[in-house]
Amino acid sequence: MIPPHVSALQELIGFIYDNITLENPTNKMYWIADVKPNEEPIPLRIRGDAIEAVADPRKEQSLDAKMTVNLCYTVTGYVALPARKSRRVVRHDASVRLDDTALFEPLCDPDIPSYFYDFATYDILLARKLNPKQLSDYIGRVETISPPLIRKAKRIKKVKIQDQWAHIMEITFWDESIFPYQREEAVGKVLAVTATLVTEYQNNLQLETTEATSTFLNPRIPNLQSITDRFNQLKHPTDVQQNQQTMSIHQIVNKFKDDPMHNKFTCTTSVTEITLHRKWYYVTCPRCPKKLFLQKGIIPRFVCEDDGYVPEPNFMYCVNTTIADESTNAKAIFFNDAMTQMLEKSCHDMVITHGHSDLDIIPPEILDIRGKTMVIDIAMKKDGTMAINKAIPQTTLEQVTPNPKATVKRHLPSSQALDMPRKQKKTIQTMSSERLTEYERKRLENIKRNDEQLASLNIRSKLADLSTLTKRHREQTNRPQKKAKSEIPIVTRRSLRNQGEKPESTGLIDNFYQAPEKQKSPKSKVESEKQKSPKSKVTLEKCAQKLKPLSMREVSASSKPDEPLVKKILSVSEESRSKGVNKDAGIRVRSSIDLESMKLIPENIASVVTNKILSVKFFPSADMRMVVVGNTFGDLGFWNIDSETTEDVDGIYMYHPHPAPISSICIHPFSINKIITCSYHGFIRTLDVEKEIFDLTYSTKHEIFSMSQTADDGNSLYLGEGKGVFRVLDERSKSSSMTCNLHTSRINTIDFNPTNANLMATSSSDRTVCIWDLRKLGKNNNPSSITKITRGKPVHSAYFSPSGNLLATTSTDDKIGVASGANYVDEFSVYHDNQTGKWVSIFKGVWGWDDSYVFVGNMKIGIDVISTQEKRIITTLKSPHMTVVPGRFDAHPLKPGMLAGSTDRGQVYVWSL
Repeated sequence: MIPPHVSALQELIGFIYDNITLENPTNKMYWIADVKPNEEPIPLRIRGDAIEAVADPRKEQSLDAKMTVNLCYTVTGYVALPARKSRRVVRHDASVRLDDTALFEPLCDPDIPSYFYDFATYDILLARKLNPKQLSDYIGRVETISPPLIRKAKRIKKVKIQDQWAHIMEITFWDESIFPYQREEAVGKVLAVTATLVTEYQNNLQLETTEATSTFLNPRIPNLQSITDRFNQLKHPTDVQQNQQTMSIHQIVNKFKDDPMHNKFTCTTSVTEITLHRKWYYVTCPRCPKKLFLQKGIIPRFVCEDDGYVPEPNFMYCVNTTIADESTNAKAIFFNDAMTQMLEKSCHDMVITHGHSDLDIIPPEILDIRGKTMVIDIAMKKDGTMAINKAIPQTTLEQVTPNPKATVKRHLPSSQALDMPRKQKKTIQTMSSERLTEYERKRLENIKRNDEQLASLNIRSKLADLSTLTKRHREQTNRPQKKAKSEIPIVTRRSLRNQGEKPESTGLIDNFYQAPEKQKSPKSKVESEKQKSPKSKVTLEKCAQKLKPLSMREVSASSKPDEPLVKKILSVSEESRSKGVNKDAGIRVRSSIDLESMKLIPENIASVVTNKILSVKFFPSADMRMVVVGNTFGDLGFWNIDSETTEDVDGIYMYHPHPAPISSICIHPFSINKIITCSYHGFIRTLDVEKEIFDLTYSTKHEIFSMSQTADDGNSLYLGEGKGVFRVLDERSKSSSMTCNLHTSRINTIDFNPTNANLMATSSSDRTVCIWDLRKLGKNNNPSSITKITRGKPVHSAYFSPSGNLLATTSTDDKIGVASGANYVDEFSVYHDNQTGKWVSIFKGVWGWDDSYVFVGNMKIGIDVISTQEKRIITTLKSPHMTVVPGRFDAHPLKPGMLAGSTDRGQVYVWSL
């Protein structure tokens, strides 16, 4: 049976057999033939068994013509293969591959069941979460449906169902079209989902949809009525929650220590303190889960590492507090949903509408929640932190069994007891005689006895006199004093014409002309005042400061002298000029290496900068081992690995030439004394080591995401800026010679064929890789590419191999692709986990020193090596000295076996032979 919601070629096909045939023996029985993976027979063990089938997406048109959705077939001419070890849909040990040779004969018997189900129980889900993972079918009653959410640039839905054993299971539908039902038609109905992946979040098991998932509301199963009756006997989750007894903070902490799997609780508490030195909100990207950083400038704006400038970011509450009840207090974090419920105001309105944009100044509306009683839902994290995502203000307190210690804390002071109205005292006396406990009766008797003693001492009259005296003193001190009338008379200005006198001047001379001055509107006057204000002068001076050349000493991050670095680079540059450069030999040495000989020693590890490194580059010189890196803060770091002089102990230098992340670094082998960098701020700066300045080469209002140079031209820069704009810039004249639109989204990398500089490859977040002919780009603004490769998700890199015959691509669809052949139309791909999250830099696979290997990061703190001959990952470089996941790499062009990898903590690892 072919899942009905998408094309069969993009799905795993579950062949249909279930227990309907067992309950109706007269029905005709259909069986799947014994499938033999690797010529070993594996018989079907039970009736109603199923097998996975896969199809190549490139065969879509030919196979779609042979199959129809929701019909059954007898399939022959298939290829039998062993089933994959992970993410199996069914438990069969074999799988079926459908190609052009597969033949489909329709089965028109109406007694054939319509779908295969293998519902899992809650107890076996934990085992299916572990490797090797198995996909699971599940059935339950729909309880809640969330509105569409944006996660990873997708519209998703979250649905909570309750199974037959009253377990609440949340299902994340990564494609909302898989669950097309509305709340009115789905809540309370039986839902069957197939081929879901078991995950875990905050110690709770959850289900996520896969490409093979299908959903069925009130599915056609023989025992549907009995299952529905069983669900009707279960309580609704809201009823369970209402009946659930709240716990004190002390009980919650002890309960979580004893049973970490039970991590959700309900508590009645109040906020006693708000942490003022912590930020009260954060900003996220609406297209991906990553946090945004504020790019300061003339116009501050939020920028995402992957998506660039974000015009409408998401503002999310994150308030650090101390909560307390009668038992104890604890640290807790109120997140977006909880604060929105408390304030009845979204974080976006708080920041944008009400103008509370300062992260360090907490708005008074948030400070006012202190002391308010509320009912909160607490989710305990593994580190013991309390996360609060739901908070309901408690307007009416429920009657609880009095606690003697707590009652003493709430005992009214004597002065308040004296001012208690007589009606309230009478009510308390009535309550004490009717339904109060023995303890409360005794407490009221003590209050009455104390009141009598105070009355005998005549305290009430003394308090009244004191109150009157205090009030009179306050009125006298707060009364404003009238200002004395000035004895100097006020002179009213009157013109000479109104006074009847002659003017003091004779007027303008003949032939005099003066251009009339324009009257300034109130708005322009305000603007002129702002221009004259010291704050605006400082802002303009800062803007001018950013646009002017910067000296190395001015932007240096340390007091270390720059002379050792300058001398080293200039000496190597002079040696290369004196020796001469053979352009025919190219700028890269081609050589095969022994992977087992590559080692990482402690001397080749250093923390060059702080924070995440986005770009890393070796100096293209055989006489020097030096690495240049750029991080997300706009810092540029140099590391001279061979440093041994006393002046240059560690060989590390750091500068701050950019106000935003550095996206690319270019060092041309024919002029290594110039280091060119670009940033998300739209600046390109050239470090002239001889002049010791960072000169501004180019500036734009758009982000610059990529930059490259050809091997035979060190004066031209090729940029990818904004949303797919490609620009050619002359570094000497600082002018643009060509501009055109190559993609619909940001260009992540630009690379040139080593043997043919007219061939250029670009990768983009619009999910494509394109090959271009530079000679044809200048003819129109929207040129056509030679070859276009489309992937399922954004492509973050595309690099030519050292010979230029292959092209390696890296995409977040968990594939490393290698294209070859004429115009690079032939491609194979290798599965690789490219989900780096928000902390590790997105992986970009790079070539080694020949066409044999591609090096890419591994989330398990290693470097995966992909063989282009074997078309698989053949080994992973690991070392006990490497403690952080490397994300970006660069192979030394003139020293085979030397590979530099950078991390999100500013570290650089250099592997060598």
